[in-house]
Amino acid sequence: MAKKLANKGHVRLNGRRVDRAHMMVRQGDILTIPQGREVHVIRIATLPLRRGSAPDAQSCFERLRTGE
Repeated sequence: MAKKLANKGHVRLNGRRVDRAHMMVRQGDILTIPQGREVHVIRIATLPLRRGSAPDAQSCFERLRTGE
């Protein structure tokens, strides 16, 4: 799903449109991801050393509140 969104240009990295799924992200980067009628804005808090479980991945970013 994330790959499709990125390849279609629906994801933004630090405000710039992402046109490929394999863009490098760094600590502190901001990702904007649409999902249905919602838009998720997250900040990369840390990069994991290796692939882990979903809870491990969720500890690597923080959700930012958007205007409601």
